[in-house]
Amino acid sequence: KIETQGKLVDILVKKGANLLQELKKNKIEIQDACEGSLGCGTCHVVVDEQTFQKLKPASEKEEDLLQYVPGVKDSSRLSCGLLVDDSLANAVIKIPNLNRNLISEHDM
Repeated sequence: KIETQGKLVDILVKKGANLLQELKKNKIEIQDACEGSLGCGTCHVVVDEQTFQKLKPASEKEEDLLQYVPGVKDSSRLSCGLLVDDSLANAVIKIPNLNRNLISEHDM
């Protein structure tokens, strides 16, 4: 399930696919200023705590980017950094209302 703008939406996703691309295929509005290249932080999502505990750890690059994301939570991830696998079954993934690019190339 995806929580966006206060609504829960069920979506079907392909195992092994990139979560950001699957969100876009399902017409879920989410920003991706770097087009999913792990370069900006705009595709920030918050994963429910139970699911978050099952996820593979974020890469160092993803963790570095999350430091600059406004409204980051302990269970925040970048959707472009997540591959769909069994750990996401029955997940509730929230797309925060504040989802914009605050990082520019000169910050990297």
